[in-house]
Amino acid sequence: MIIVQQIVGTGLTNFIVDEATYASQIGAGFSSNQFKYDGADWNIVTPGESGVVDLNDYGISFTGTPVTDDEFSVAQFYMENLWDFYAGKGINCNKINENFAEVQNQSNTNETEINNIASTALLKDGSNLTQSAIDTFQQQTPNILSTDGTISLTDNTANFLTLTGNGTISLPAVAPDQYSHTISLVVAGGSYSLDLGTTYHLYNNLDIDTTQTYNVLYVYNKLDNHWYYSLTQ
Repeated sequence: MIIVQQIVGTGLTNFIVDEATYASQIGAGFSSNQFKYDGADWNIVTPGESGVVDLNDYGISFTGTPVTDDEFSVAQFYMENLWDFYAGKGINCNKINENFAEVQNQSNTNETEINNIASTALLKDGSNLTQSAIDTFQQQTPNILSTDGTISLTDNTANFLTLTGNGTISLPAVAPDQYSHTISLVVAGGSYSLDLGTTYHLYNNLDIDTTQTYNVLYVYNKLDNHWYYSLTQ
């Protein structure tokens, strides 16, 4: 087997080497030689060898016009000096790895760790999620508000509001998705008025005493893309 590669320059391609002709010049066995163009002739420049050569004598041809200092290398390998494996030959694993028996009997030190991961990791479908973990995820810290003016509420939050003056609720915009969107708001009773931020409500004829604490539940209706409110007291 012969491998040819241009190592200086880029203008030469499609190298062809006649192995028998090349071997007749270089000899059998492993070898690596370099050929360099001096502007007029090719020279073999392998350490220990030098001089002008005729590439035809080496069975070498290529496509392209060489320029000064172009250089290529030729590596020669003989397959009888290599192991070749193919289906049905009966490869001996001990020949491939002299320590095969020792390696074969070694235990996998990662096996316990892998088994622990398999038994404790959260499955994609959530089927092994414990109730305590679910309860922890569902916990949320409420927002304690004491303000007036425009009061912006965040989606999926719990809020407690004490008005310090008249206020107006600002509800968040909701992007199209498959999730539910609710906001809870507890308002301390007082003498100030509160605009709930939407005219859409779930019930009519509500009679709420705003001087007493009351509750507002906002639900986003995906049928008409509006926030609806429900009042309880």
